[in-house]
Amino acid sequence: YLLALKKLTATDVSALFCCNKAFVFLLSWIVLKDRFMGVRIAGKP
Repeated sequence: YLLALKKLTATDVSALFCCNKAFVFLLSWIVLKDRFMGVRIAGKP
């Protein structure tokens, strides 16, 4: 975090940390070719 602040503004670093889980999810979905099962989970009563 501190190393990132040397090159980026605090706002940019905060935005990256907030979206970190979404980026990891998307990259794992693309790289591992995992199928997204959220629709099935959300569709169950």
